[in-house]
Amino acid sequence: MDNKAKIWQENPATNKFELVGELKNDQNSSAHDDWVRDVAWCNNVGIMKDLIATCGEDQKLKIWKNESSAQKGATWKLAFETSFNEPCWKCSWSPVGFMLAVSCGDN
Repeated sequence: MDNKAKIWQENPATNKFELVGELKNDQNSSAHDDWVRDVAWCNNVGIMKDLIATCGEDQKLKIWKNESSAQKGATWKLAFETSFNEPCWKCSWSPVGFMLAVSCGDN
């Protein structure tokens, strides 16, 4: 409900999850302008960077990239953004990570 997408990682020493990153746009504000409805982490087989897709009620799909490993303090940058005519509800990468499906409120 805070329009943010955050990355958590389990700490094996404490068996607790710790916040390791937050997706923010170039103006250092929230990832989206309305509720984030889904997040999909891309399988990085064959590519040397991590990709995350987020979609939300603001009718936007955003793809974020991190060329370093997803460690605490890693910087994620907005790599792609597109808008739809209706809220986006679900996004999902293909098993090999080169295709992205998005479902929206217009069926």
